[in-house]
Amino acid sequence: MVVDVELTGVTEPWRPATGYTYYGDDGAGEFAWLPAVPHGTVSATYRVGDETATSAGHGYHDHNWGNVPLQMVVNNWYWGRGSVGPYTFITAQIINEKEYGYEPVTIFMVAKDGRVIADDHSNVTFSKSGVATDEKSGKPVADKHAFTYQDGDACLEVAYERRSTVLHQFLADSLPADVKAQAVAAGYDGAYLRFEGDVYLTRREAGQPSEELTGDAIWELMYFGSHHHEMFR
Repeated sequence: MVVDVELTGVTEPWRPATGYTYYGDDGAGEFAWLPAVPHGTVSATYRVGDETATSAGHGYHDHNWGNVPLQMVVNNWYWGRGSVGPYTFITAQIINEKEYGYEPVTIFMVAKDGRVIADDHSNVTFSKSGVATDEKSGKPVADKHAFTYQDGDACLEVAYERRSTVLHQFLADSLPADVKAQAVAAGYDGAYLRFEGDVYLTRREAGQPSEELTGDAIWELMYFGSHHHEMFR
């Protein structure tokens, strides 16, 4: 079997500021992330024996690197991306670990027709509502969460509304049996959840007609750590 896939970027490469987050008083811990193809076209050829088929669609590619394990510095994150109409978006709300004061890091990018039009995280407000405990994972899950970008008279909002949870993955399940037993005994309950639902992109600007677009979306909640901090937020 041979699978040949070609991904061609349509939206320009992007990174949030320098792309780096530094941890520790001396900044020696670092995590970096770069969406090289926020949105692109995909062509694929599949060959099995003498049979060949082709397909086409859209795709995404990012890359991350660093010198600290994410589960040691990050408590949880909401992360989503997608396209609707002429717009491409990438959003994330990252809550760092207790050692770093549960400090939030917001990531927000909206591009139109392949060019980034908004990405200053200091202009973004994150909100969530309808938070309830997920029965399978025990993690707090928001039915709705949104990123609102306000720059003068310009406003952009990307809002996600959950219809269902399509994946529950307990992070300990990927560990060798003996290590998993130790982790569970120590109270480790890390989980990864993926959701499907609707995304709403709204753009308003003084003197311009507002745009409101909606589409299907898939997004995730990665929960490395304890969620006890939720009661304080």
